[in-house]
Amino acid sequence: MKTELLQTAFLLPPTFFTLYSLWAMRTQTNIRQLKGGALLISSVGILTALGFGASIYTDGMRTISLWDYEGLAFSFRIDALSAIMLGMVSFIGGIVLKYSVNYLEGDQNHKRFLGRLAITVASVQLLVVSGNLLMFFLAWVSTSFALHQLLTFYKDRQKAQMAAKKKFLFARLGDLTLFSAFAILYTLFGTGSIAVISESIVNIDQSGWMVEAAAVFLVLTAAFKSAQLPFHG
Repeated sequence: MKTELLQTAFLLPPTFFTLYSLWAMRTQTNIRQLKGGALLISSVGILTALGFGASIYTDGMRTISLWDYEGLAFSFRIDALSAIMLGMVSFIGGIVLKYSVNYLEGDQNHKRFLGRLAITVASVQLLVVSGNLLMFFLAWVSTSFALHQLLTFYKDRQKAQMAAKKKFLFARLGDLTLFSAFAILYTLFGTGSIAVISESIVNIDQSGWMVEAAAVFLVLTAAFKSAQLPFHG
């Protein structure tokens, strides 16, 4: 029963942000309602994170899977880091949404921007609680594509469009290096479980070329996704 409740709780924050996205884009809502909705979905994420924290205190860290096939799964990890990150993403996401409600008031595409922003936050929430390489990769790519829609929101801003296209190219290279790293790790350990990989990697030869190759690909992934020279836009 507790596991089922945790599964439901895990789905609440990204579900609420996704519903907010659809609601903001498709209904005749006023500014007060949009602000209230942003506050509500942010609170849901923060409360869920606090619930995860209480669960960790009583039952310890663990991974809960919704679907699993040969080690590749849609699962989420309940630990201190995922709880903190979920709470932080929900809090900051709510603030940015509320700010956007005020700042873009009067813009004819106001609600479409809010919808895209909410989808981006939902993708990041899935990313930070991922417990499996498969789910992490899908959430990573989803976050990248959702963010690209924000970067290219104003089609008439040519410099912004050029910068977004450059960033899109580097993001796809980052997806490729991340996929390569995950493919190596899955081949080496026979599972996509981040918890199992983290526990097992300390018991293998650190000089093995597969581990080193995966590490290099992960570093490249971080570099491609950063805003540092020469990958900035």
